[in-house]
Amino acid sequence: MMNSKQQNILELYWKDKKTEVEKVALPFQVVETVNAPKERGLYAEQLPKWWPEGWKNKLIWGDNKYILSSLLNEFAGKINLI
Repeated sequence: MMNSKQQNILELYWKDKKTEVEKVALPFQVVETVNAPKERGLYAEQLPKWWPEGWKNKLIWGDNKYILSSLLNEFAGKINLI
């Protein structure tokens, strides 16, 4: 007899079905750029000393399984948490 947890699980199966998602690295497309302030020292005091020169934050829209594989090329071994 199946318990209630097993009864609620549905799965589609077909011949040669792949269970893992392929790692597809897609190029990013810039949709909008927000310019830095014109005053050079405006936010300089707020950034930590270890902050990389010229770093820009990225807001990425899309499916995590594709985004993470695309970020892997540039940030492998450099990120602890996303």
